[in-house]
Amino acid sequence: MRVCFENSKLVVIDDFLSPAQFRRVSRGFGAEAFKLIHVPEIQSVFRPGDGTPLDGSAVMKMSGAVSDYTSDRKARTEQELPFFVYPTGKPVDLMLDKVSQVAKQFARVLGREGEDWVAIQGKPFLYPMGTGLGWHDDGRVYASAFAYYAHPEWDPDWGGELIVATDSQLKPTWKRSPFGDARERKAIMREGLGVYVLPKPNRMVFLKGGTLHRISPVTASAGSHLRASIAGFFVTKVGVRGLLAAS
Repeated sequence: MRVCFENSKLVVIDDFLSPAQFRRVSRGFGAEAFKLIHVPEIQSVFRPGDGTPLDGSAVMKMSGAVSDYTSDRKARTEQELPFFVYPTGKPVDLMLDKVSQVAKQFARVLGREGEDWVAIQGKPFLYPMGTGLGWHDDGRVYASAFAYYAHPEWDPDWGGELIVATDSQLKPTWKRSPFGDARERKAIMREGLGVYVLPKPNRMVFLKGGTLHRISPVTASAGSHLRASIAGFFVTKVGVRGLLAAS
């Protein structure tokens, strides 16, 4: 594990997993039941111009039990939850274990367990040619976020870069709109600068909550190569309660 970049919002770590662990996680994508991102309902964070990536099942590793975060007296089965509860036996478990182990080391960016967040959620994504994700800040229910790249190879001409705005002021969260938002555009254009991070295999990116960022579209040069990532969040208590209330 090697920290190759760090600032007040962003930490980039190469060789995050051992070679054997990386192979296990990468191969796990072949066993995942992926679906188009807008099935069964439209995901508003993805605008029409972002194309249609695919996502798998979310896995949540919580501090405590599900019952600690809901006022419902009825016991919930896992089929009723919007996520699978760790441990699941999936390779995502391995990723959540490693993230949990190193979280304290990067608390300045990620926040502290029990204070700023109470759960870590991970979900696999596939971005084919022509797909990406527009500017967003991940919302207030997440203290911070991460992205891990599990594809076996990547070429810089294939796109898919994570772009992080350099503006030092954290912006209030606005409601996503398919038409964009004037406050969002103003915040991004205030400095009009950013840091790009290529999705190198076995690379982990930690991102502070409230930070404006986007995923550049995967280019035509990628052909059949897929940008395979596990995207995750350090979820606040309010966030976990909200997810359970909506299920």
